[in-house]
Amino acid sequence: MAEQLLDSAPLVIGALKRLVNEVMPAGPIERMVAVSQTIARVRQSDDLQEGIRAYKEKRKPHFTGR
Repeated sequence: MAEQLLDSAPLVIGALKRLVNEVMPAGPIERMVAVSQTIARVRQSDDLQEGIRAYKEKRKPHFTGR
């Protein structure tokens, strides 16, 4: 599992860590806002575009954390 995490997009791993550590203890409204903001950041990232390109080109993605 650790090897899979090493190959994962840094923004996604960071987002998951943030959600677990910071967002889950908050109330439902605060959680909803934080999750929406986190997902929006990942959706606007260069890493998302790289992941899509790599998938279409059937190659391993090169994530930069941007």
